[in-house]
Amino acid sequence: MQNNIIKKIHLLLIVILINAPSIISQKIISIDEIKFGDNSSEIKIKQQVPSLQFSDFVPDDIEVDRFGNIFIVDKQNDRILQFSSDFKAKQFLDMKEPLQRHISSSNDFRYFIENHLYSVKLEIDLQNNIYALIGINEFFIDLFKYDKTGQFVNDFKLNGDKPQQYLRDFFISSQDKIYINTFPINILNIEYLNTGQVFVYDLGGAFIGRTDYFIEDNDCVAIKRNLLNESDFQLDFFLIPESTVKITDKLILKSSLSTTNINSKAWSFLGIDNHNRIYYIQGRMPLIIRRINSDLISYDDLAIDEKFFKSNNIVFKSEIKNVELTKEGKIILFCLKVNNSTYSCEDYFGFSEVTGSIVQLEF
Repeated sequence: MQNNIIKKIHLLLIVILINAPSIISQKIISIDEIKFGDNSSEIKIKQQVPSLQFSDFVPDDIEVDRFGNIFIVDKQNDRILQFSSDFKAKQFLDMKEPLQRHISSSNDFRYFIENHLYSVKLEIDLQNNIYALIGINEFFIDLFKYDKTGQFVNDFKLNGDKPQQYLRDFFISSQDKIYINTFPINILNIEYLNTGQVFVYDLGGAFIGRTDYFIEDNDCVAIKRNLLNESDFQLDFFLIPESTVKITDKLILKSSLSTTNINSKAWSFLGIDNHNRIYYIQGRMPLIIRRINSDLISYDDLAIDEKFFKSNNIVFKSEIKNVELTKEGKIILFCLKVNNSTYSCEDYFGFSEVTGSIVQLEF
């Protein structure tokens, strides 16, 4: 009897040790600058406003390709800026011309587009094509595609069912599937949820189906946050049959991982690296980045030291659009370099007081 108890205790300790996170301090790789202004290599901000808060300076999205090129949305110029890995301006991807097809004299979109009030989310596929998901008031408007040279692909469009309700997440998997996650206007719209709030397409724009997950790892495993677990941050992993899109109720559950929920439930999916490690960020400061390892049974937490920002006169606000993951597993933060270490993200800044700052770090 006593031996059985000891065995159970040993087994419990093994499970705890496997699931216990390793808290890792960040390793700073580089701090680089991005200018605000009207030049061709600068991000344009609403210049008619004398001062702005942190979020007004931050672009809608940042994306990094497998060569280290960085793409930054510059809505005030209706374009996407491309910088090399050493932050030299390379080219820009034009959004103005494709946006014009949504403008007519009787079109309700004219005001939003001409005043740069649309939203942009970026993704890049394995062939280095760039995709820009365009929304207005959180609703789907279009999906632009640019080839690896930055040229707009004029004949690309989504065919079949289009995303409905509110746009939430946008992801392109290593299996060449485009996932667009939505959220119903009415949370009690059970029929919409049961059919699947995620719309899935191939890279040609053909509609594949609807499902209830929007993340697929490099080994054809679907990843879904389990919201029924109220106390922990739990992920469920499902096996995806090849070339099939089904809701998770019709898939085989491979495993689950229940991890500690820190401070809040505001976790956002960040990305998957080349080693099939899955990254989430916790949406409150201090910033926590959680990396689920490829074994799907262990994880590490990266805690961002706020003293680092203060000591470098850097202002940072934890939002999903301020953080990007490279395929190598490096973390990119979009921050503001300021003149005074006492500034916070709640302050208002004049254009002469701030410079865009890109901080790269890793586990």
